[in-house]
Amino acid sequence: FVLIGHSYGGGIALYLTSQKMIHPQKLILLDCAAYNYDDPFFMVGLRHSPINRLAYWFTTPRLMARIGLNYIVYKDNFSKKLIDRYAKIIKGKDKPYSHINTARQIIPENYDSLIASYSNITIPTLIIWGANDKVLSPKQGEDLHKQIKSSELHVLDKCGHIPHEELPELT
Repeated sequence: FVLIGHSYGGGIALYLTSQKMIHPQKLILLDCAAYNYDDPFFMVGLRHSPINRLAYWFTTPRLMARIGLNYIVYKDNFSKKLIDRYAKIIKGKDKPYSHINTARQIIPENYDSLIASYSNITIPTLIIWGANDKVLSPKQGEDLHKQIKSSELHVLDKCGHIPHEELPELT
């Protein structure tokens, strides 16, 4: 099987593969959480009470989607259709709980040893990164490419944090 992970899901894919918990034939990482030198503003806000609850109480899902996507998506790829879809994801009774608790638990305790283990990955690995990613800097993609010897890096121009949605054909 081929394992594909984006952002936090890419971090999980890195973890599972580098720890030899799973054995994919290939790995594809899209703007994935790899290193601890980027701390997205929305994750910082979600970790801190009462800011985290206020965001859900005093804004609409559509406004939250618009603000978040304005930060995440490259300006030329920003669309009403994307806002509508993400607003639906944000809606729901338990969404604040899941988003807040994910933000609080997102940084693993053993991050340094986890980072060191990326060099254990020997399978073909494709790394795709948006050149304009403000969430996880392209430097993470470059560093990951250096650390995973069997990797290939593609940086996409005019693309933010979600290349599979911003430039699906190219991705």
